[in-house]
Amino acid sequence: MPGILESTIDRTPIAVVDFETTGLSAAADRVVEVAIVRIDPDKPPRTLVDTLVNPQQPVRATHVHGITDDMVVDAPNFADICGQVLEAISGCVVTAYNVYFDLRFLEAELQRQGHELQLPHFCLMRMRPILGLGGCCALRQACREHGLHHGNLHCAADDARAAADLWGVYKPHLAKQRIGTFADLAFVAANKFAESFRLQPCNSPRGGGSGPGIWKQRSTLNLIDAASATAPSPTGYEARRDYWRALKAIVSDLRIDHCEREALFRLRCELGLRDEEAKAVHADIFAEAVHAFVNDRQVSEEQENHLHLLATCLRELGWAPGDAPTPATLPRKAPPRPRAAPASPKSDPKRQPPPRDGEGAPRIDFSGRTVVCTGVLKRYPRPTITDKLEALGAKVTSSVSKKTDLLIAGENPGSKLDKARELGVEVWDEQRLLAALGEG
Repeated sequence: MPGILESTIDRTPIAVVDFETTGLSAAADRVVEVAIVRIDPDKPPRTLVDTLVNPQQPVRATHVHGITDDMVVDAPNFADICGQVLEAISGCVVTAYNVYFDLRFLEAELQRQGHELQLPHFCLMRMRPILGLGGCCALRQACREHGLHHGNLHCAADDARAAADLWGVYKPHLAKQRIGTFADLAFVAANKFAESFRLQPCNSPRGGGSGPGIWKQRSTLNLIDAASATAPSPTGYEARRDYWRALKAIVSDLRIDHCEREALFRLRCELGLRDEEAKAVHADIFAEAVHAFVNDRQVSEEQENHLHLLATCLRELGWAPGDAPTPATLPRKAPPRPRAAPASPKSDPKRQPPPRDGEGAPRIDFSGRTVVCTGVLKRYPRPTITDKLEALGAKVTSSVSKKTDLLIAGENPGSKLDKARELGVEVWDEQRLLAALGEG
């Protein structure tokens, strides 16, 4: 089985990461603070990295994280702590609260030091709706809802520790819902992070990092002074800052999914931002990317493509610089979640003839059937297959039992196939399933 799919979640080391950065683009901007909290099986969370970082370029986004040029002038470069970072995440699945932002910067900084890594990961923010614990929201709100302490907002160490505490809250819910392996999580999580479960964690030799004496940790006094000095209006400033942070994280991978769009629109409504305030934040995000790319007085084809995709994302989220002025451009409320198509009338699909091979084969009514998927399916990710089956009336579960009517087996199906055969459960391969869906 490739990657970590069959690894047990409860027995797998987890690395919770958090970065503060000079800007949006992992290619052009740099990390100014890093914290990594490691959670090994049967051990309490441990903070293995916590330091400011000299980005070797001017510090921007001080209005969000409170870090100034003076604070990082004598801090270590990322090269100085690279060994510690690799050791801290060795053997781990990486996570963060909005992992797509932090992961891009982690992989980019490691690449600059000669480490080409793609890491298995999942998102703690998106785990909330997956586990039925609420919608995507800001880290501070999630901590408040679960009764957790959250220290200084946008301080990497405090954010990472709060996110690690959230993982401790999530684990009993995973067990209660019988999500034991990363394959189980991939099955129920309609999210792009599930694709990363085919990857292996990095393995770094222990003892390769510099000692913690090279760290420079910022003090609470510095954090408060730097942030308050840039806040002309505390209430309006905090709202714009929180929206800026959320928007920056969502567009960092230049892809927008429904969960991200819904979460941002909901946050904007909760913050009470006016259209002109939200547009200013969109413009700030775009201007920051432009500024990073024009420092060398030229824009490469790759940078031009980045700006085009960024503008597309901002437009999809309500408005992008250059759009024609229209009243009330940005949505006032989150769009409704799309509903699955109604199930077909109940019938007994076992009495129907098997699907015909080839394009245009008739769809089969799955009403009343309990279906389990296992292994790697090539055409669609499991969440898509689940949606298609449920739209046809199936009940899709994660484990094989006597109540299972059908097992869909992809490549490397593992023990679920053996159990299905033992119980006499009908087994289909991917080709037969696609034929049944009318897509063969």
